[in-house]
Amino acid sequence: MEKQNRVLRDAMVSRIKSKIEQNTFRPEGLSGDLRTEIEIYLLPTGEVLSTTIVRSSGNGAYDNAVQRGIYNSAPLPMPTDPVLLREFLTLRLPFTSPGKGKTQSAGDRRTSADD
Repeated sequence: MEKQNRVLRDAMVSRIKSKIEQNTFRPEGLSGDLRTEIEIYLLPTGEVLSTTIVRSSGNGAYDNAVQRGIYNSAPLPMPTDPVLLREFLTLRLPFTSPGKGKTQSAGDRRTSADD
């Protein structure tokens, strides 16, 4: 059952990150690869309560763009399983932006269950 939960968790994280990526735009004039890590606090409905920059990219414009992308993505998709839902009320997600255009998220992720 744990493997099935991991698969469901990973699929849901992928859906959430994909939606955020679609709504996050890298500010003009930035160069180089940037990486930020954002903690997202959510309601069970997928509405965003707040976000916190856990690790800054070193560029405030980029960090803020990712945060705006998170808020613009609300409501985020949430699992329907009550046990899994609790794990998604706090998400810590890394985002990287290589090159120009839309932001891409890094492959790793951490939910509150990983603490």
